[in-house]
Amino acid sequence: MPSPNGYPLSWYAASAEIPPPFPSLDNDNSADICVVGGGYTGLSASIHLARRGYSVLLAEKERVGFGASGRNGGQVGTGQRLDQWKLEKLVGEDTAERFWRISEEAKKLVFRLIERHSISCEYRPGIVAAAWTEREARKEREYARHLEQRYGYKKTRPLDRRRISEITGSSAFAGGVADWGAGHLHPLKFAIGLAKAASASGVKIYESTAIQSIAELAGGVSLRTEKNEIKCDKAILACNGYLGGLSEAVGARVMPINNFIAATEPLGELGAGIMPGGAAAFD
Repeated sequence: MPSPNGYPLSWYAASAEIPPPFPSLDNDNSADICVVGGGYTGLSASIHLARRGYSVLLAEKERVGFGASGRNGGQVGTGQRLDQWKLEKLVGEDTAERFWRISEEAKKLVFRLIERHSISCEYRPGIVAAAWTEREARKEREYARHLEQRYGYKKTRPLDRRRISEITGSSAFAGGVADWGAGHLHPLKFAIGLAKAASASGVKIYESTAIQSIAELAGGVSLRTEKNEIKCDKAILACNGYLGGLSEAVGARVMPINNFIAATEPLGELGAGIMPGGAAAFD
C-alpha cells in the first residue's frame, strides 16, 4: 500500500527525507536518449549519459526508487550471486575472472557516485559471512583464501568463534569471514541521491509517467504514454521486474522474485549490542 509520499510503506520510506515529486509528462517531448525506469540502472545511466553531453529524458511510472532499488537489503556485496568456485566450473576460469572484474567495478562505481555527488545514504563498510558450524566456517575461510590467491582480493579477514561474537553480538556462530571491501547502505536514500544528481546534471525526470508502448522509427524510437509521445535516438529499458509488456525479447529473460525484509521495533539499549561494529551480516 503506497504511503502519502508515493512510496510503499516501509522503514526506508519512513526514515528518508522524501523530496517533492518530479512532474509527470504532460506534453510531447524529445531527447537524444530516453531512459525508462527510475531505479539504480536508469538513474546511473542517465547521469553518465548527461555527463557525456547527451540530452536525457527519464520516465518513471511511480517514483524514483519505487521498486527494488528503494526496497532492497542495502548490501553492496563482493562477487556475483554464484561464488567464484562455482563460476569457474560453470563457465571456465577466464570468463569467471571477467565476472569478478565486473563485480569489483560495480562496487567502485557505487563508491564513486556516493563521493562525487555527496549522497548521504549511510554507507558503512563491512559484510560478515557468518557460519553456524565449524565445517561451514572452514569453507568460508578457504573461499577467502581462494579470492586472495586467484584474484588478489585482500580485503577479507577470518573470524573465529570469539571474533565473530564480538562483531555480531551473537554467540550462535562458529566463525566466518568479514569482508571489509563490501558494505551496506540505505537503499532508498541512495536512489533519491542519484535522482538529485541526475537532475542536477540536466536529466529531465518525469515521475508518474508510464510508458505504454515502444516502436522503432526510421533513425529513432517512439515511446508513447497514455496521452503523449517521446521521440528519441535511443531508448534504455531499465524496468527490470516492472517491464510489463514493453519488450517480449527482454521480458522472456526477466523473472520477478519475492524478497521479504522485516524491521524490528526500536530496540533501545539492546540495539547497541547487535552488530556493534556497524557491519552487516548474512548466514
